[in-house]
Amino acid sequence: MTSTTKTYRNNKNFSLLGFGLLVYKAGLNFNAFSEESQVDLFDAAGIVGAGLYLASYALLSTDRISANGAKYIGMNLAAAVCMLISLTANWNAPSFFVQVCWVIFSLNGLFNCYKTQNQQRSVQLATLGTATPNGTFVSPAN
Repeated sequence: MTSTTKTYRNNKNFSLLGFGLLVYKAGLNFNAFSEESQVDLFDAAGIVGAGLYLASYALLSTDRISANGAKYIGMNLAAAVCMLISLTANWNAPSFFVQVCWVIFSLNGLFNCYKTQNQQRSVQLATLGTATPNGTFVSPAN
């Protein structure tokens, strides 16, 4: 057993840097902590997309937004688009398929939100009555 593994098992304050060193010692190519590693625009788009997915789910699970609302659906659409941008540099067919489906579902959800809002406005206007040319409303009961 190496000293890194012993430190890992004995240290309850296990850090991400320690995990990176452990993976590096295991022989995997993991250079996220090296000085040469740089984040390009495609990686940045993937990071933003992942952050949007996590943020939208966190807001949903804490009841700050609704699953049927445009904010949640829009955040998921933006996240999927960011992930698709990231996938142009680091191709992964299954992930591409999932993100394209997510875009389709999100666009459908936004369309349904728009349609529902228009229906609600129509109902509200119908209960108010109709507008006359001089700007007054005529009640539907008249």
